[in-house]
Amino acid sequence: MTATAAQTASTAALTNPVVMRINAEAIYADEVAYYYYQKLPAGTLDTEAFTRWFVDQKLKVQAAEAAGLHRSSAFGAALTAYRKRLMRDNYLVELSRSDTLERTQEEVQVLHLFRQLPQTMPTAVIGREVALMDSLYGVLQNGAADFDHLVAHYSHAQGPLIVSPLQTTSEFEAVVDSTPIGAFSAPFMSPKGVHMVKVVARTKREVPALYLNATNETALTERLKQTLGYVSNEAGVNELSRRGSTSQTLFHLEGKAYTGEMFAWFAPSVHSNNIRRQLEQFVAKCLLDHYYHNIETRNPDFRLTLQACRDSMLLRDITQREVVQKAFADPEGLTRYFETHRHNYRWPTERFRGIVVHTATKKQSKQIRKLLKKLPYEAWGDAIAAALTVGGADIAVTQSLFAPGDDRFVDKQIFKSGQRPEALTGLPYTFILGEKEKGPKQLDEVVDRVEADYLQHVANAWIAQLRKAADIELYHDQLDAVFADGDGLHQALPPRH
Repeated sequence: MTATAAQTASTAALTNPVVMRINAEAIYADEVAYYYYQKLPAGTLDTEAFTRWFVDQKLKVQAAEAAGLHRSSAFGAALTAYRKRLMRDNYLVELSRSDTLERTQEEVQVLHLFRQLPQTMPTAVIGREVALMDSLYGVLQNGAADFDHLVAHYSHAQGPLIVSPLQTTSEFEAVVDSTPIGAFSAPFMSPKGVHMVKVVARTKREVPALYLNATNETALTERLKQTLGYVSNEAGVNELSRRGSTSQTLFHLEGKAYTGEMFAWFAPSVHSNNIRRQLEQFVAKCLLDHYYHNIETRNPDFRLTLQACRDSMLLRDITQREVVQKAFADPEGLTRYFETHRHNYRWPTERFRGIVVHTATKKQSKQIRKLLKKLPYEAWGDAIAAALTVGGADIAVTQSLFAPGDDRFVDKQIFKSGQRPEALTGLPYTFILGEKEKGPKQLDEVVDRVEADYLQHVANAWIAQLRKAADIELYHDQLDAVFADGDGLHQALPPRH
């Protein structure tokens, strides 16, 4: 190692120290600062809670890597799509060139299932909202509900959404890009909340002429030449101009040689036979490609954002496998959880499980009441249906789990509220049968809440298992410095190689 390289490494170690090790993996200050100040809504977690949350996230990512989830072709394609989207979002104005951007851009119509997570929302509530979305995703995978039905009943955003470049976040566009028409995505996070999308249609529209401006192309080329240390080899360029080909180097970018052989491969793609124009296009393309493929080394924010996306995708996939799929494959476990925690699902006010029967005669009323008293609640509906089939009696029946306000007859007679209701026309005799309850007797009465809580229970058990097996070292002095330095720490750090 040269003296300069050693000095650079020493400076990086001082300004961007290791702040923790998780199973021997070094975690640097810039990544912790990025998540604490940039990724999470302000004030979401205090420093102690954040540190625990961050360690848990890293343990899950390591579990995903151990399972090989990052090696799948689908994962690689999705991450590449996000990288391109992120590049375009941050450099669209600079990259506004006719041979770089397509002359059309895609607009995508999606259905949007969205749960908003305000910055002031408690961590426990955020966990329940995320678990609810995971539960809904499982319902969709099992074919138990349509996407538009879940949007209508659970989404904080209604109606179709048109997604076009720069109209939504990079996270959102990356998921939409990688989701086929007619398919739905897994839940994913953004600064606004947690989302799922179903792609309905894709259409093309013309790119505004602003993005095809030759002046922008020239200005960008000159800026990139300065940034990337462009050095022209005049001998090679002159030979190319005279002969139309050369084996010499044409120019260097940060020490990398770009040769006449490379140019010969590229030139046929240019819609011009002019060597000068072909060379200009070749230089511009090499500048853009070089900058694109090496941006992480010079832009810590880009690197950290891309890493956060990668980790988020792995978290989604490993959570789906270790939590959602296991929870939905264990209905007995869900039932046991409900029985153990039944007291958590008591209603704020008592409810009435029963039946309201309106009859035309007093005799009908007595006969039906006598019949129902001999049967369990679950059999009442079938018994009345059978009686109607045989006798053809004219009656009206409502069987339900009544809350105050659901039925005026139940309100008056059972909950002792409201005015005495008038009898139904032609059915002057009414009786009510059932009993008050403080909480649900059956799982299906509160299944959505129980499923969300059970998913969190399974997730907590999994992370406890990961923590028990983990070797975690926290360097508190370095962590305290990160939390004290304020926003922008990661932007001031040197590139990490």
